[in-house]
Amino acid sequence: MNDANASLPAQLLDVCREMTSTVSLGQLLHQIIQSAVQLTHAESAGILLCDEGQSELRFVAVTGQTDRLLDIPVPFDRSIAGVAFTSAQPVNVSDAGADPRYYPIGEDQIQFKARSLLAVPLQYKQRRVGVLEVENKRDGAAFEAGDVELLEVLAAQATIAIENARLVEDLRHAQDELKQQLVEREELSAQVLATRVDLTALQQAQAQLRESEENFRKIFEAAPFPLTVTVLEDGTVLYANQSALDFYEVTPDLLPRLHAIDVYVDLQDRAKLQTLVQHAGGFNNMELRVRAPTTGQEKWILASGRVIQYRGRACLLSAQVDVTASRQSEEELRRAKEAAEAANRAKSLFLANMSHELRTPLNAILGFSELMARDTGLTTEQQYNLATINRSGEHLLNLINDVLDMAKIETGRAVVNFRQFDVHRLLDELADLFRLRATEKGVTLLLTCDPSVPQLIETDDKKLRQILLNLLSNAVKFTEQGGVGLRVKFAAGLLWCEVQDTGPGILPQDLETIFEPFVQTTYGLKSKEGTGLGLAISRQFAQLLGGTLTAFSLGEPGQGSLFMLQLPVGVPLAVQRTSPTPAIDSRLSVAALEPGQPTYRILIAEDRLENSDLLRLLLAKLGFEVRVAANGLEAINLWREWRPHLILMDMRMPVLDGHEATRRIKATGQATIIIALTAGVFDDEREQVRLDGCDDFLSKPFHPNDVAELLTKHLGVRFTYRSGTGPLVPRTS
Repeated sequence: MNDANASLPAQLLDVCREMTSTVSLGQLLHQIIQSAVQLTHAESAGILLCDEGQSELRFVAVTGQTDRLLDIPVPFDRSIAGVAFTSAQPVNVSDAGADPRYYPIGEDQIQFKARSLLAVPLQYKQRRVGVLEVENKRDGAAFEAGDVELLEVLAAQATIAIENARLVEDLRHAQDELKQQLVEREELSAQVLATRVDLTALQQAQAQLRESEENFRKIFEAAPFPLTVTVLEDGTVLYANQSALDFYEVTPDLLPRLHAIDVYVDLQDRAKLQTLVQHAGGFNNMELRVRAPTTGQEKWILASGRVIQYRGRACLLSAQVDVTASRQSEEELRRAKEAAEAANRAKSLFLANMSHELRTPLNAILGFSELMARDTGLTTEQQYNLATINRSGEHLLNLINDVLDMAKIETGRAVVNFRQFDVHRLLDELADLFRLRATEKGVTLLLTCDPSVPQLIETDDKKLRQILLNLLSNAVKFTEQGGVGLRVKFAAGLLWCEVQDTGPGILPQDLETIFEPFVQTTYGLKSKEGTGLGLAISRQFAQLLGGTLTAFSLGEPGQGSLFMLQLPVGVPLAVQRTSPTPAIDSRLSVAALEPGQPTYRILIAEDRLENSDLLRLLLAKLGFEVRVAANGLEAINLWREWRPHLILMDMRMPVLDGHEATRRIKATGQATIIIALTAGVFDDEREQVRLDGCDDFLSKPFHPNDVAELLTKHLGVRFTYRSGTGPLVPRTS
């Protein structure tokens, strides 16, 4: 449920604003429930409020019942909510259905108990009014620390909003009573005039009126929020209750000299209120910035007002609610959001630069080792050394890719690219990849693909491949005897992949943190290998694809482990379930152009000499005519002079970069194919090269087969392939 995306502060900010503007208690409570469900991805939520004596909690609102408020008592000493309220601390229960204190939200949940429940007290500073609960009935949907933090922030803001809504309701009741008393007074006066009651009756009526006025004054004074009466004509303050005097930090003797204009920070606010009063006779829920006249301290209020007659003059009766704390929280959230966005931008820029600086030299290391390995005159020792270089480079590249993948996930820049692909071929390639490694360790590797699995499915094939690659790599690494199995089946639109091994298993304490970034299990630490990112990335990828990844330890420690991937996938309607297509042997390497083809001209635009030399040597050996430009300006001049069929354009170059050079060439209308050379890993960088006009991109570091595949795709050239041309893999002792 966690997510390191920077959008959550923005969502909280919107929720706080909506709650601030809502004064109907019933509407507010259901709004809080809906916000809690959305923020924590819960299935249901409920609010319990405490009575005045704080002797009992009562359910007043639950998910699914928006037409009315409830009144269901819940005892303090026999409920999870009661524990949260009395302790003033959140209570997070992973298996609420088995907890004797569990009190279900609503009648429909008596039969279907929650699996997980999170109760957070509704409190702000020293004021505690109730409890906010969220529930999940699904297995494996326990609430995490991030959910607790979000719900606590929401609960604090909700407490302020509930108190404000209660105050507004009190004010409305007071206004209604005042109106009723005025009506009764007018009716009484009319009766006195009409019936000419005797003096005794009139005195009794006057006494009743004085009593009524005194009662109203008591209500007015007892209101826990500021109430003021000001003259409409000049803003003179005729009356203010004690709450208003305290809020504006003035004493009663200052009232005769005080005017409404003295408290407005922005005089345009007063002009807006006067317009509303003139046209509508009042206003509701206006958020205003005011100041204390004596100290100048600025505060925020939510004000409502109505025109009344007071002491024979047209006046404005105004009720104000202090929302300073809420506005300060909003401002803190806004600043936190801006800081998080700035940090993400800086992190993205740093990662983009580091990606280029790390992957560019790796391109030369891996590329030249591939080219040197093609030399048939190498000695066995030289082949071994080249294999060591290549293996170490690939290991470093995998580490860099893991760190960058996790960074993309944390900054919200990981995207999903759905496409149709042959899942049988993908599984066969993975089995071929790990079969040799498993054989060298003396363990078996078994792939079982159920007949129910369609040949073509639709999802992100690269992310599915990375998940299974990480799981199989760990299984083979930790298994010293026995075997590793990959079982795949398909049912009800879900692809099920299970990776099981006979390794040491997973200790119970490690199961809780096994998917945390940079966290390794006890056995992983003993192996002194890996970064602790593979499983974290795998689970994040699974969640991005709408699925789940779960880990299990089989029996006692030392009896193996099981990782289960459940993934929703699309299946093309026209696809028939046929036997798998044989996978192309990934150990084949491009050798040369097939005879009888035209001579193709390839222009390389690359400022790094080692990278341009690598591409030049590779393409020349394959049979192409090649020229090299050291910057974008040279590339444009060579393009005009030589008219190449295809340009390999590096995006970062001095004088004129690849972006601008591509735009200028494409602006001429010529159909020259341009392939972007980039060490960037972010999808928006690749989208930018497409917007510049590039026809495709080649990521550094690349394999000779990657270059051949692009040339075949865009030029239609045909190559011959051979096996055994890569560096020999050294045997491990």
